[in-house]
Amino acid sequence: IYSPRLDSPPPRWVHIAHGLLLFLYQ
Repeated sequence: IYSPRLDSPPPRWVHIAHGLLLFLYQ
C-alpha cells in the first residue's frame, strides 16, 4: 500500500528535527 505521507514528510518537521539534533549535539 502506497503512503504519500511517508514518502513526503512535512519539511517543517524535518527542519525542526535537524535543528534540534544540531543544537543537542554541539
